[in-house]
Amino acid sequence: YLRCPSETCIEGLGWISSTLTWLGQAVSPVSLFAMGLWLHGQGTQKLFAVGLPKLSMFMISKLIVVPLIMVGLANAMSLNDEQGRAAILIATLPISLASFSLGRQYQIGEADLAANVACGTLLMLPTVLVWNILLDKAGLYPIAA
Repeated sequence: YLRCPSETCIEGLGWISSTLTWLGQAVSPVSLFAMGLWLHGQGTQKLFAVGLPKLSMFMISKLIVVPLIMVGLANAMSLNDEQGRAAILIATLPISLASFSLGRQYQIGEADLAANVACGTLLMLPTVLVWNILLDKAGLYPIAA
């Protein structure tokens, strides 16, 4: 109803769609800014105060276990090659900055979330590359040449 031109478009409401799009695009920069302010106030030593064993478990679960679950879900839902690979690669991405903002708002797990976002972001490129290689080697969801 908000995207014009379309058959269901209601004239005069297109500004709502563009405003919501603009606000949606502002989430990541504002969250990064909030996380930066929090880190500045806490000091960078707080970033890794979570502890290596705990942080390792977070990263293993997010970067290995969650994508493996997504492989099973993609197979169960009979996704095509493009959709399946996209779903798996999206599952490898780090947790969103919005979760840090929510944790900050309710003062729950701020240090854990900050460490997850920071380490997940550092490991994002190698993780996506490794998952692409693994999917290619396994013959799962091949990319059309």
